[in-house]
Amino acid sequence: MPLLTNERLSKTVADDLQHKIIRDKLTVGAQLPTEPELMEEYGVSRTVVREAAACLVSRGVVDVRPRRGMTVRAPDGKGLAETLVAQLQMSKVSLPQLLQVRSVLESAIVELAAAQRTSEDINKLHGNLERMKATDLDRPEAIKVDLEFHDLLAAATHNPFFTLVSRPITELLY
Repeated sequence: MPLLTNERLSKTVADDLQHKIIRDKLTVGAQLPTEPELMEEYGVSRTVVREAAACLVSRGVVDVRPRRGMTVRAPDGKGLAETLVAQLQMSKVSLPQLLQVRSVLESAIVELAAAQRTSEDINKLHGNLERMKATDLDRPEAIKVDLEFHDLLAAATHNPFFTLVSRPITELLY
């Protein structure tokens, strides 16, 4: 058996906790065991448990708060978006390449959204377009409203993967 380092132990603990969250279908806000309980359950140090928690936070799986401990977080794709944006920036993707990917992806999103949208989706999109027409929007607010439009369009597909994939591309463009 290979010697396990603290990094490997923390990843093993994080992977196992994530598997339990998914397997046991824990709901958003569900409390996970405390640090001492996890230390005992896995036979590891407090450092390993904290590194595992940090790993799960970076994956967007849990939130950790003092005196509240670790709780299951709602999937929002922020961890994925931040990671993908960093990877895209480091790979020196050109603007034309990024626009090409966005064009292909958004064409599919528009087509699917048109087929899957609900009246609530249409109302949200109309509301967003009305806010875009406002002449008093400053640049940060205009960017926020535009980003929301692309999120609403992706959400109208009723396939959360489109939001998870398109959001980092939109953020990188800004």
